[in-house]
Amino acid sequence: MPSKEIKIPGSLHSDQYESDDRDGHYDGTSDVSDPEEHSGAAAEGGDNNSPSRAAVYDDTTDTDEYQSDLDPGVPRHPEAPTNADAPSAAATRKRRKRGRKQRGADDENGGNDDDEDDYEDASRSSMQAPDELLERAKRLAAKFAARRQWNNAMRQLVRQTALCVLVYGPQHFKYAEAYTELAKGYLDYKGPSFSQQAEEHAEHAKNILLGQQEAFDGAAVDVTGSGLAGSELTRLEFLKVSLVTYHTLGRAQSLLKKFPDAEQSLIKAEKVVQELSKLSIVKFDFLLEAKQKIWTSLAKISAKLNKPMASVSYYEQAIAACEKRYGKGSQELVPLYQGVGATEQSRPEFPNHEKAIEMYLKAHEIATAHAKGEFTEEAAGTARSLATAYAKCGDVAAQASAESYMQECLTACLQLHGPEHQSVCEAQDELAKLLIRADKIDEGARLLQENVKVKAKVHGDFSPQVLDSYRLLGSLWLSQGRLEKALQDLQRAFDIAEVLHGPGCRICRELQPTIDTVLKHPSMEGKQAGYEMKNRPRFNGIVARSSKPATGGSATTTGVFN
Repeated sequence: MPSKEIKIPGSLHSDQYESDDRDGHYDGTSDVSDPEEHSGAAAEGGDNNSPSRAAVYDDTTDTDEYQSDLDPGVPRHPEAPTNADAPSAAATRKRRKRGRKQRGADDENGGNDDDEDDYEDASRSSMQAPDELLERAKRLAAKFAARRQWNNAMRQLVRQTALCVLVYGPQHFKYAEAYTELAKGYLDYKGPSFSQQAEEHAEHAKNILLGQQEAFDGAAVDVTGSGLAGSELTRLEFLKVSLVTYHTLGRAQSLLKKFPDAEQSLIKAEKVVQELSKLSIVKFDFLLEAKQKIWTSLAKISAKLNKPMASVSYYEQAIAACEKRYGKGSQELVPLYQGVGATEQSRPEFPNHEKAIEMYLKAHEIATAHAKGEFTEEAAGTARSLATAYAKCGDVAAQASAESYMQECLTACLQLHGPEHQSVCEAQDELAKLLIRADKIDEGARLLQENVKVKAKVHGDFSPQVLDSYRLLGSLWLSQGRLEKALQDLQRAFDIAEVLHGPGCRICRELQPTIDTVLKHPSMEGKQAGYEMKNRPRFNGIVARSSKPATGGSATTTGVFN
């Protein structure tokens, strides 16, 4: 995106807050970012003419509240304030208390773009140089992000980008760094719905870096303006920006489902790490962190591209880097082991269930060890993954293990969230299916019937989750020869599908032949009349044309008898 198209929301005035500079660690994140977008409300307060100050001298205001601030020996007329330009001490305290409450609410809601305590006076900021404003914008972006004020953080990132082109010029790699930070902000602060904007900004940063590549490879030009031409420090800064740029671009392309492009971007990021490892001033921990993140991202992309062998290879490299950084048995290994297990199970031709179970067992052991006897979301997730892996094996011993781990997952979800929660409904459904598969029909059906009531409370009576349960129950009763119960649950599923998707939808077309077949059974003769009465067409007052007129009358052209 050309620099002339940058639009700066608001002024370039800075904030009165001060914070430490950002650290030098690589701040790339995982492929899936799940940030929420927040919006703040306007804070109360303002200048001397604001409503909050004027209300102190309003005739309707209780004057007894401010009487204590006056000289007790001097009589005061209710319509004659002592000083129209200076509020009383009690009024000031009351206004400040309201402001503190409002700022607290703004912090919970994601921040207030117009909070008067977050920006300095315009006259002071207008006298600062662009480089000073740039450093302040960087500090404020980090501070607002730490306070989860996403809108304010994004505003500072936009200001940072605009100021970078003033300070360094449109072809400097620092300008590319600002665009990369803005792209990361869209992914981390705004969410996946802004992946298109993130990709455009990261692409622009990449183009700037490609234009500066020859200068850094030749090491003869001082592109940083710091007098460090050709030094390792100069090249280190350039390579760090390139690393974050390619990784951010790969994340955005992955969220946009451009998996081949994302793979190429991440491979380029991997090559940048190799170049960084040749520099003597790079810390070993920094390299391990960068390698772990890139290999994990490449493993996920390879799995999306149906390359299970490459995915497992990248996961193994990420596990080795994670063990060197955190040690064996660290909690950071849990998602990596689960990733290997999922990849081994998803092999299209020859899924390796034994290897998947081995990886899931390692993840579950680490999760339960760090839980220290308590119920955690992580331990519940690993137990559910183990149950699913055992269920795919097919033998009797594996089936028993699957039921045990799924029961463990259900118990943990009940303890963590209570009976009326989505995770509880999902665990109960999976456990019921395992019981039915093990020929424990009555126990599985009872669990499904109980779960339908919970689903209705959690998702609503007319929801896809309740529809699936009734379809499963109807099929279960039909396989057991309980036609009356089957007809009842199948009809409920039909009604819900009609409400959700409309008459004649695919689910209705699939259910209708089954319902008709059940009604034609000899044991359902008494139920057929009621069903036909319910589904008969609406009454029409116009009689159809008849070729044989009724006795004592003649048929008219309209078909209505005289």
